[in-house]
Amino acid sequence: MNTTTHVPSAELHTRWCRLISERPYLGTADAARALGVSHAELVSTRCGQGVVRLRPDWPALFRALAAVGTVTMQTRNECAVHTVTGAFPPHPGWHVRPHAEGWQHALATLGAGFGLRDGIGVFDGHGRLTHEIQLTALSDDKAFRALIEALRATDQTRLRLPAPLPTVRAPTAPPPRRRQPDCASAPIIVPVRTAFHVLTHFTQRHLPIRLVVPGTGTTQTRSGLIAGVIEAGPWLNVLGDGFRLHLRERDVSEARYAASSGDCPVAPTLTLFDRHAEPVLILRACNPCTHEEFHWGTLRARLDHACAA
Repeated sequence: MNTTTHVPSAELHTRWCRLISERPYLGTADAARALGVSHAELVSTRCGQGVVRLRPDWPALFRALAAVGTVTMQTRNECAVHTVTGAFPPHPGWHVRPHAEGWQHALATLGAGFGLRDGIGVFDGHGRLTHEIQLTALSDDKAFRALIEALRATDQTRLRLPAPLPTVRAPTAPPPRRRQPDCASAPIIVPVRTAFHVLTHFTQRHLPIRLVVPGTGTTQTRSGLIAGVIEAGPWLNVLGDGFRLHLRERDVSEARYAASSGDCPVAPTLTLFDRHAEPVLILRACNPCTHEEFHWGTLRARLDHACAA
């Protein structure tokens, strides 16, 4: 079995303390990589010191979250970070769909220090963080403590997980062709910058749009109005009521547009792919009233206008 190098928990924790003192702004995931262990293993060294291992009873977790009130859920992939804040269970415009392979372990943190936010981290079988549930100023602290006690695992020792096997990928491989509905047109390759113009256009017209972010452990969807699109360094920041999307556009390798044909009700869709041909962001018209705004002819005209400016 391919496993991470065994380091006694006390020694690993000491090395983490030393690393934090030398690099105080280092994130937990980066610290875990620097120390040669998984994210979950590193966080679990603080079990009993603000960190609690939870039983992987996901239905019970979701039921208990309803009492906690307003929380922030964050899912990510290689190019995008999608953060949605609201009361649980999600409202009709917000959907959270866990992937079974990405929800294997959970660690609750409350006053743990070391830059760990109060909330729950969900990890896959190799200790990679796949989803975060963070407390907010409006969260019910008492209800969260009750959730922790109700789901507290019997084993509160450090997690020891197998390291992920190296994956050989072809960076230049084209995105796989996914089966389209019979009434949908074949997808066409479009400029990556199309996403920026779609988001800007819908913002200026005050039209709702659906953002779908397929994360490593969760697919999170948010439908609604966009308040603004801001470029900051390598990031394209999309801001809305109760949600944020951060897209690292330079790491997007390809974009594909697919529209409905004839009287088909399938919504026009723009899908962005990373260098491994994995989808990282899907933009879709929310309802038939906005399909025309997402028509390729409309988008192409905006692109041509932007290039001529």
